[in-house]
Amino acid sequence: MGVLDEKRRSIRVPVDITAKFIHGDKPQEGRILNLSIEGVLFSSPVMLDAGDLIHLSFAVPGSYQEIDVASTVAWSGYQDGTTRSFGAGVHFEDLAPSQREMIEQFIRNLLKI
Repeated sequence: MGVLDEKRRSIRVPVDITAKFIHGDKPQEGRILNLSIEGVLFSSPVMLDAGDLIHLSFAVPGSYQEIDVASTVAWSGYQDGTTRSFGAGVHFEDLAPSQREMIEQFIRNLLKI
């Protein structure tokens, strides 16, 4: 088990990472606003519905390897009233162990734990 497992695994860190995603068959681009080993808070130019399956691709800062992971939208809604953007809580499905370790290491380094 890693350092962020079990009761600490919901730790999320604020980030600003460009991410690509596929919703249906249409590629889109959005922003990851916070990151954990379980999922992300995602800002999207299109409304996503709870239960939607998306394919998410992004690079963890400091890494050249991209994470590609099937994900499920847990919740979504308007991000703020002044822009046309939407927020969504996105849960990773079947994150590879090497991808999980990459995210975990990034969080450890950021939090200095």
